[in-house]
Amino acid sequence: AGPPLRPRHWYFAAASWDSGGAVTLVAAARDPRRPGADPGGGDRFDLGGPLAAARVICVGAVLIDGRPRRCFNGKIDTPRVFAGTLSPGARQALAADADAARVGGLRHEWRLGPGAALPPHRVRDAGPGRCDGVLVNMPTLGVTGRNWTAATEGFAADPGQYRAAHF
Repeated sequence: AGPPLRPRHWYFAAASWDSGGAVTLVAAARDPRRPGADPGGGDRFDLGGPLAAARVICVGAVLIDGRPRRCFNGKIDTPRVFAGTLSPGARQALAADADAARVGGLRHEWRLGPGAALPPHRVRDAGPGRCDGVLVNMPTLGVTGRNWTAATEGFAADPGQYRAAHF
C-alpha cells in the first residue's frame, strides 16, 4: 500500500481495521540517528475493505493456500497486535519505545529473540493473548533492531537492541 519502502530504513507501521472491515495503514520512516525519536503522524494508506477478521496472523508474507508467498526481505522487530485503533499519541509513544502494555489495548507481542533459533522456531507471545507463533523461511535472529545504537557492540551487552529477525 502506498509508495515503496526505501531499502535499509526502519519504518514504524500501524494497521487497523474498523467494524465494517475497512483497513488503514499508517507508516513513517524512522531516523536511524535518533532511534527513539517520534516519527510524526506518518502517511495514511487505505488498504481497502471490507476484510474479514484474520484467523491466522502472518507477518512479513501473505498466506495463499496455507503457504507463505510474497515474502518480505528485510528485518522485522517486535510485531504487536492491539485491540482497537491506536490514537496518534499511542502511536507516538510506541514509536518512542514506550512499554506496549502501558499504551493500552495490547493483545499480542512477539519478541523475536534467540529462543526461536532452534526448530520448531517457536516465538512466544508476551502479550495477554498468548498466541505463540512460528518463524518460517530460516530467519537470522539476534540482529540489530529498530532501537539499536552504535554504543552497543553485541547481543550480550543489551539483548533488547537485538530483537529483530532478518528474513
